[in-house]
Amino acid sequence: MAVKRETLPIDREYLRLTEIVRLTGLSQTFIRQEVQRGNLEAFRVGRAVLVPRDAVDRWIHGYTPAQRVAA
Repeated sequence: MAVKRETLPIDREYLRLTEIVRLTGLSQTFIRQEVQRGNLEAFRVGRAVLVPRDAVDRWIHGYTPAQRVAA
């Protein structure tokens, strides 16, 4: 079964973790671990964890080709 990926509005400055999960197709656990490891910039506003859109782009494009293949 194919994972349905949503396209998010490009004008959104901050994304919730659930939106990053839908955008990337990765698990929420993995995204949370990346935040905890400091690999993905995020901050908390109340109970929400928000990630700047440009941080998501840097994080996605920061993987080397070898890391992409190994995954």
